[in-house]
Order: sequence, then C-alpha cells, then structure tokens
Amino acid sequence: MSVMSEDLTHLFDEQGIDRNLYEADVSFEDPLTKYDSIEGYLFNIGMLKNVFKPVYTMHSIEQTGDWELTTRWTMEMSLPSVPFFWKPQLTFTGTSVMGYNPETLRVKTHFDTWDSIENQGYFASPEGVAEILKQIFDLTATPDLETP
Repeated sequence: MSVMSEDLTHLFDEQGIDRNLYEADVSFEDPLTKYDSIEGYLFNIGMLKNVFKPVYTMHSIEQTGDWELTTRWTMEMSLPSVPFFWKPQLTFTGTSVMGYNPETLRVKTHFDTWDSIENQGYFASPEGVAEILKQIFDLTATPDLETP
C-alpha cells in the first residue's frame, strides 16, 4: 500500500507513475475510457495531464481483498480556455479498485468509479457523458466577469 500510495502522488506530475508497478496488459476502465495495455493506460494519464491539468487528491488507500487495493480520491480538472471562455471546472470524486497479479505483484486491473453516477463501467450508460456536460455547462455557476 505504501508503494502505491507514493506512486499515485505522481499520477499527473513530471515524474509520472512507475510503469514497472503495472502489468504490460494492465486493464483500465472508467465510465468513459477503457484500455488493455500499459501504453493505453499511460496515454490516458498523459492526455488528462496535458489537456485538463488535473489536480488529484487521494483521501485513503486500503486493502480490500487478498490481491486488491481501493483508493478514494478527488480529481479537479480545468478545461482549455478556448473554446471554454467561461472556464468551467470539472470535479469528480470516486474510487479506484486495483487488482494485483499475485505472481508478479504488479497491478493487473484498475477500475474507476465516480460517485456522481449510478451505472459504472465503460459506457454502461449515458450518465458519464451527461455528468461531464452538466459540469461544463453549469448555468448556476457565477461567471468570473470584470463587468456586468
């Protein structure tokens, strides 16, 4: 747990995660994306880092099975100012369940859930897309305007 806890602090920084802690065919899934290789997994992290500038906060990590860890986290992301001139912020809370290969002690599966939706899993429902659109076009937020 301590190794993964430390590694995940580098999820979106310049150091990045240690690819040696993950199987070459690591399976990653969340409500919008799915990858079945370390290259896809790292591509997803890099894309999020470069496009959305996420701030990842891990609140807890615990062993939830013989070969399983679960983290609870918050991720805040900014959208590019063009075309999103109103500067919407995306905030997600959720869990990551990481399954380990007992022979190699590397992460074999990584399944993310979002607290804001009911149906989890890769495109299990349109809820994931709807949640993102709701946050982007939140008309209840007060825009940061210099004049009325």
